[in-house]
Amino acid sequence: MIRFAQRLRRLAVLGMLPAAAMLAAGPASAQAQFPSKPIELVVPFQPGGGTDALARAFADATRKHMPQSMIIVNKPGASGAIGWQDVINAKPDGYRLAVVTVEVTTLPHMGLAKFTYDDMTPIARLNADQAAITVRADAPWNTIEEFLAAAKKDSGKLSMGNAGNGSIWHLAAAALEDKTSVKFNHTPFQGAGPAVLALLGGHIDAVAVSPAEVTTYVQAGKLKTLAVMADQRVKGFDKVPTLKERGIDLTIGTWRGIAAPKNLPREIEARLQAAVEKAYRSKEYQDLMTQRGFGLQWMGPAEFGAFMAKEEGKFGTVMKAVGLAK
Repeated sequence: MIRFAQRLRRLAVLGMLPAAAMLAAGPASAQAQFPSKPIELVVPFQPGGGTDALARAFADATRKHMPQSMIIVNKPGASGAIGWQDVINAKPDGYRLAVVTVEVTTLPHMGLAKFTYDDMTPIARLNADQAAITVRADAPWNTIEEFLAAAKKDSGKLSMGNAGNGSIWHLAAAALEDKTSVKFNHTPFQGAGPAVLALLGGHIDAVAVSPAEVTTYVQAGKLKTLAVMADQRVKGFDKVPTLKERGIDLTIGTWRGIAAPKNLPREIEARLQAAVEKAYRSKEYQDLMTQRGFGLQWMGPAEFGAFMAKEEGKFGTVMKAVGLAK
């Protein structure tokens, strides 16, 4: 009986060894198998805008370079702050990522976000687009000069749609006010998509969003772009002048990239970076983005992180100048 009990104890100990070994290897094994389930990509704006369109095209492009799919999750509100805070608070396991835009460097200056760009792990920058002033095709203004003259005549009456208070499109319109001594009625929406739809419906007079976010409607003859806030004319909008050509020294725009929660395991971070770069450089993705009017501009993680640091400093100065910083 004693020998039998001893044998049972010995078998129990031997049986526990594999389990203990599996527990010890658990995190490393999970990292080696990453991703073993779909990855959620949070878009902090409503569907229909440029950020949402870019994210969906990018998610499609990753399918050839990842064993699991990437699922878009729209979490709009507070000019992007709600969606980004959600990802910042997520478990750093690589299964919840965010599309980050320039607003991660502007919102903190307005007191609209308690986080900064440094609360996330940069994976890569994918894009950069300039701001543009767009109106309905049947609007009475055919040049940026005519539009600004009307804004001066009826100060504060012309409504300018943006992607939310503190968004880059809000800042672009405010900077235009500062440069030209006009006053708009700033009208915020939960993303550029809803702002453009409001313009199409005649509910606002203009939008200050990127060419990529209006290109379909411009091509269809429903909208017309009066000027772009760029150093050079934008491809696909070759007939549209820059503000600089019209004597207004203003260049401003957005950028978009991919970021993860802080403290991401290095192996998972490396896997994500590799898959993201392959998807970005794929011919299908490059052709689609060019066709839709998006500016393709790549930055790896280190360069992207340093770039965001510079952007935060730059926009702090700009926002103080136009009265948007606290």
